[in-house]
Amino acid sequence: RAIGAEFVYLELREASLEPDSGFAARLDQAREAGLKIGVVLRFDPCLRADPQSARFTRMVPRSEEFLPPTIALAATGQECTNPVSDAAVQSELLTLVNQVELHSGTPAILKLGEAFEARYAIANVINRDLWLERDRARPAYASRPWLLWSANGQLVSDAAEEPIEWVVVQR
Repeated sequence: RAIGAEFVYLELREASLEPDSGFAARLDQAREAGLKIGVVLRFDPCLRADPQSARFTRMVPRSEEFLPPTIALAATGQECTNPVSDAAVQSELLTLVNQVELHSGTPAILKLGEAFEARYAIANVINRDLWLERDRARPAYASRPWLLWSANGQLVSDAAEEPIEWVVVQR
């Protein structure tokens, strides 16, 4: 907040089914800083939606104070041990979106990676606000406008020991 930030999106680390042991501490720090808080859940196309949403609902308390939840879409499924069809990925993603929204009470934001969009064209399939990524240049890989843009994925700042994402909001 001291460097001008108004909000923070905390990522549930590792797209696994295990709890994120540091999440509660990061959540407390963001609250103490007086920031608006959102949560990012990475979608794993190799896993079913139910265990992924269960992890989200166990870790993220229901609260009207939170910003809309975000589902990060980067992994394309090519790395899955057992091949997953494009239709199965889209179906599980839609199920995950619905389950996360049911828990949070607000529509999710899709943090859409360029490779994921190229493969699945999700911007045309699921009508939710988009968060796109591209360092230093406005992203143009989705078929419709974005709400959030990660303009610098490795910003060095006094706000954190590790580089942070600088996110622009389009109003």
